Amino acid sequence: MQDTVTTLRRGLVFGAIVLTIAVARATSQSGGACGEATHPKSAALAAYAKRFVSLPAFQRFRDQFHVPTADSSSVRIEAVDSLCVRASALISQVLNEPESTARRIYLVKAGEVFFAEDPKVKSGEWTKTYVIDSSMTRILSSVGR
Repeated sequence: MQDTVTTLRRGLVFGAIVLTIAVARATSQSGGACGEATHPKSAALAAYAKRFVSLPAFQRFRDQFHVPTADSSSVRIEAVDSLCVRASALISQVLNEPESTARRIYLVKAGEVFFAEDPKVKSGEWTKTYVIDSSMTRILSSVGR
């Protein structure tokens, strides 16, 4: 009986170790909800957001999409998983997909709004960029970029 209990304990410990390793690998491979802040896609989205919120040439689009003008120095790349998860959930709602849909979001804060992209979401040949309000409760607009 003692040998059986010992064998079961070892099996449980081994199973827990294997499960922990599997979860750690899955997490490191997925990298969380945010795309890497140093990835060129993050830099490209930040450059686009800077132009969109600050240049006079974009005023017509800001008015059309209800995006306030902001100083280009206010633009920063966000790599906070909780923010990316919220942006991902909003994108899933718009696409009528489950909120649990796995996404890698590139997220930029620009003044009072966020710009979010999931490179897998396309509008024709363009990547769809979502403009999200500062409270992360609604998408103000989406544009192909």
